[in-house]
Amino acid sequence: MIESLTVDSPLMWLLLVLALRRRGLDITPRGNTEILAEDHLVVLTNLKDEAKIRQLIGQLAEHE
Repeated sequence: MIESLTVDSPLMWLLLVLALRRRGLDITPRGNTEILAEDHLVVLTNLKDEAKIRQLIGQLAEHE
């Protein structure tokens, strides 16, 4: 199980976080942007990895 989303996470090799929405504001993430529990992510990934990404992000959400 993945407990956090960091630059070193294997999950990060499978996706690109394009934007996040926090409290109604759209944020373009940079290298030091923290992803918080209530954030909504817009990600880009390969179609073949989509199911895996959804599962891993779901595990993160359950962990919080």
